[in-house]
Amino acid sequence: MKAELPRLGRELLATGTGVLACSIHEYLSGPLGPHRAVLRLKDGPGGELLQFAWDVTLADFVQVEAVGREEAMAVYPFGAEMFFQDYVALLQGRLQVWDVVGGAMECWHIGRPLDSLVYAFFGVYGEHQRPDLAALSYAGLAVGITAPAGAR
Repeated sequence: MKAELPRLGRELLATGTGVLACSIHEYLSGPLGPHRAVLRLKDGPGGELLQFAWDVTLADFVQVEAVGREEAMAVYPFGAEMFFQDYVALLQGRLQVWDVVGGAMECWHIGRPLDSLVYAFFGVYGEHQRPDLAALSYAGLAVGITAPAGAR
């Protein structure tokens, strides 16, 4: 899972989210540093919340101390919270992006709806960008793989 975060970080730059995130300098909590978005993964190994901040200077996600949702929303202009197992299933091709962002993922953002991490995830993990994951998903559907509980 952590091996995928550099790719997500690089590809986020070319999305509406990335463009807007790189262009702003202040947010609710004051001046922004390099961390402009956050990915929060619930129920990770050991049941803990994992939190990764998108560092625009590195174009990568770095693990940061997990804080409460309200604090995260005050610090990061863009955020996504989803189940750890759903993100892993997306990366393994057991779920497709719309299975995850359609209900189990919660996001916040500034700007237009197209500037959210929901649309960024479509741009990074959609069939047109990751046909390998889509092919795995379709093959799994053919043999009866079911979605994890968090994605229902």
